[in-house]
Amino acid sequence: MYIKNGNSLNQEVEFVKGGKFFKERDSYIEIEDLQVWNYYIFIDFDINQQSYVEKPSIFVNSYGLGLTVFFNDDSDVYQRELILEKAFRSKFTQEKDKCKKIDMTNKGAPRVMRYETNDSNEGYLYIIVDN
Repeated sequence: MYIKNGNSLNQEVEFVKGGKFFKERDSYIEIEDLQVWNYYIFIDFDINQQSYVEKPSIFVNSYGLGLTVFFNDDSDVYQRELILEKAFRSKFTQEKDKCKKIDMTNKGAPRVMRYETNDSNEGYLYIIVDN
């Protein structure tokens, strides 16, 4: 998942693109016309317990004409849940109009709107509370 931000994930972020992959070996996200900026790449995966590799490895590459610098691994600085919350809140804001809108008044929750989508390519089910 690519997240656009200036210098810190403690600020608001902009969801750029994500995906869920089931490849045996290589997975990738292709983003056309990526602007010059600071991006965070969030990678979350389950290791196959049937793997023959004792210590699986993950490699992140950038292909293209531009210079890309990977600074460091900040997984010990930011909580996974915080990153996902900010990314999916941004994604929801961008795609709110594509969601199915359900008025929850008849369920005992007046002034509450529920938004549903089946278009979460990242493999997560997420709920946004927006009061």
